[in-house]
Amino acid sequence: MREKPSQAPEEFRMPSTRERTRSAELSFFGDVALSSGDLERAHPFGPETADETTVKHRREVAHGIFDRLSRSRVTKPLLRMIAILTGVGGIAFGAMREKGGNEEPQEEITTQEAGEEYELRRIIYDELLDSGEVAFESEARHGRQSWTPDEAFEYGQFKSLLDKFEYLHKDNKDIMGALKSSRGRLENYGSLFDLMSEEYVHSSLPFEFSKDAVLDAAEVIPKIEEKEALELFRQFSSDLAKKMGLRYARELASGMVEALPQQHAVVKEIGEKGWLAPEVGEWLKGQKDNFVLFDQVTGRIEMYHREKDSVVLLDVFPGNGGPANGVAWEPGLPGHLATRTPDGSFTFDRALEKKSPSWRNSWVGNNAELRWSDEAHTNVDYKDQDGSWRRLTGSDAEFVVYGAPQKPFREKKGSVLYREASHKASDGTRTPPKEFQVADALEDVLEKNGGLRETWGKNDFGPLTIRMKDQKGELMSVFFHSSPSDGAPDFFLDSSHGCIHMKPDDVDMLAHYLARGSEIRISSVDAMSIIAMN
Repeated sequence: MREKPSQAPEEFRMPSTRERTRSAELSFFGDVALSSGDLERAHPFGPETADETTVKHRREVAHGIFDRLSRSRVTKPLLRMIAILTGVGGIAFGAMREKGGNEEPQEEITTQEAGEEYELRRIIYDELLDSGEVAFESEARHGRQSWTPDEAFEYGQFKSLLDKFEYLHKDNKDIMGALKSSRGRLENYGSLFDLMSEEYVHSSLPFEFSKDAVLDAAEVIPKIEEKEALELFRQFSSDLAKKMGLRYARELASGMVEALPQQHAVVKEIGEKGWLAPEVGEWLKGQKDNFVLFDQVTGRIEMYHREKDSVVLLDVFPGNGGPANGVAWEPGLPGHLATRTPDGSFTFDRALEKKSPSWRNSWVGNNAELRWSDEAHTNVDYKDQDGSWRRLTGSDAEFVVYGAPQKPFREKKGSVLYREASHKASDGTRTPPKEFQVADALEDVLEKNGGLRETWGKNDFGPLTIRMKDQKGELMSVFFHSSPSDGAPDFFLDSSHGCIHMKPDDVDMLAHYLARGSEIRISSVDAMSIIAMN
């Protein structure tokens, strides 16, 4: 589990209040801060956030343009070029010659504004997906396409993402050289982090690498000449603060203060710059001046603190939203319908242990205790959130989700839970939820002894969920949460049904920074950027 931000060692003398205030302004606002305007320009909202009438008109215009494109003889290559290279804008058909040498007249089709262009790109992207011309999986997940079957198999056996990264670049001498020593990783931290972030999108690799680099620094910096140590510390701490936030930079500084004499140049630098200043430590606690930015293209969930007209990065987590080709999210849509994560400005309501009627495994809280119902071990009970023990397995299983107790497997269609968790297939048929079996409550036989789990642990929303409110102050059905497979460090975060997937411990840490009413800003996913990354 991620540890909460550490404090400065007691024996370390902090600068005076006057020195701290001045050093914080010079260091954080001068080196690692952004203006609020710069941040908003770098992460704009998509045209989908416009009012409903405007969006409807844009979609009608976009469909009209797409219909004209579809009637063209050069639709396929044109669409591919538009999607991958041009991002639409003005679309022109150049003169095309047929076999007989006749020349077709040139036709020009243009979008009038960014919103129409955005909607047209969505339609084109859906068309490419349906035709199978766009793939989601990257080489970082499965290995290089040029590899032999043996190489691909070997790549799949690695459990560590860092081992995968090294194998992916096994033929690159520069990268392997940078990775081979602790000092090399520190000196090349910025470049290696950027490469990992670009290739291993929606994974914890860049973040785990950063934590390991902080440990590397504690070993390397105390052993090298003081001038070199100061130079390396300055570069690494600056890169760390800009890419991973002040929490990591403060952990680095705290480790240096513990490992080095007080008169060491690095320790003096830490005091002068205010890396461990108490008022900066207050930023790392839950407050309304802290806000979240989820960039759907990079897969980064960034935690910021707003101080006057500047914003400072505090922490970063991997995240993944709904599929770019999903339908537009609207309030009231079924929970099992794949929707795009909506972009816009929302607010933090609270963190909670969530249940959901739409997902059978989420009828039970993630940390609910389990016990055998009888000595014969024929059924299993769970301890509900109200402290009551209820049956989990068989037709008499009982659940409470937003209302009175229900026995969905006995009541069938008379149960709201049974109806909500009956997922509709593409052919129109519905698959009802199945009864829980004893096997559902047992440990993994390969990893444990196959005995009864202590707690449930299969809730689709993980141990903790962050709930948001929309601009009207109404609760949303879009959450920040984990799924059962997200706890494994070597697993990528997959697309959700519209919520934001995170690692379980990261959800807990993100909630730690926020107070009710804190802003949660989600910038629009760019479908064409996703194509480029894959």
